[in-house]
Amino acid sequence: MKNYYTLCECIKNPMWDWKWEEIGQFDGDDLSGLCQLVGIPHSGTKAKKIERLKATCEVRKFLYDCGSYEPAVIASLHKKKNLVAMAKKVGVFCHLNKFGIAASLINWQNNCNQRSRIFVKQCKDSVKRKYKQLSMPLF
Repeated sequence: MKNYYTLCECIKNPMWDWKWEEIGQFDGDDLSGLCQLVGIPHSGTKAKKIERLKATCEVRKFLYDCGSYEPAVIASLHKKKNLVAMAKKVGVFCHLNKFGIAASLINWQNNCNQRSRIFVKQCKDSVKRKYKQLSMPLF
């Protein structure tokens, strides 16, 4: 039951506020669900999933701290070396200039958000399809 409360906290809070020690105690299925909820690949070992979640967290915090999701703003705030490092963490193609890299990072985040919304919709649809048992009070 402890994982349930930690998962609820993860859903409510931004990734950079997560308690990674507690997430490290999740089983593989919980981590897979968390990865799907974030919109990143959910296969692999427990260590790989946690590594992907941490990399995603770092890049999302990096983009959030820029204060804008415009490639020109992100490119003007950071050096190309930093943008390349962030892109490599999440497996994004590194363009020749920083504007292209910034645009790729923004596009990566948008794709993750879209996959996340699809996963949430599938979960809600599967709950709706489940049969509900009717119960009658006994006198």
